[in-house]
Amino acid sequence: MLVGMLQPPFGFSSHSAESCAVSPGSEARDAEVGRDEADFTTQRADCCSSRAAYRVLLAGGHDELLFCGHHFRVARSGLYESAARAYDGANRLVLA
Repeated sequence: MLVGMLQPPFGFSSHSAESCAVSPGSEARDAEVGRDEADFTTQRADCCSSRAAYRVLLAGGHDELLFCGHHFRVARSGLYESAARAYDGANRLVLA
C-alpha cells in the first residue's frame, strides 16, 4: 500500500500537508542502488524545492519521503509518533 499524502498530525503547522507526497520512482531507485546506499542528497525534497537532507521511511519500511532540513524539523515529533525511521545524508539513523 502506498501512502499518497501525509495527513496531520505529522507536525505541519502552517504548511500544507498535501505538498508532501511519496517520492516517485523511489522503489525503482532502491532496487537499482540498494535502499541503504541511495544518494538522496542530490535530489529535491518532496515537500518543497529545497535539497533533500533526510530520507524518512514510514512505518512498514515500504514508503519513503525526502525532507529538507526545515520540514524535517517541523515534522519530527509527528514522524516519531508514527514510528518512522529517518536517515541523514551520511545514512546515519537520526530518528527511530
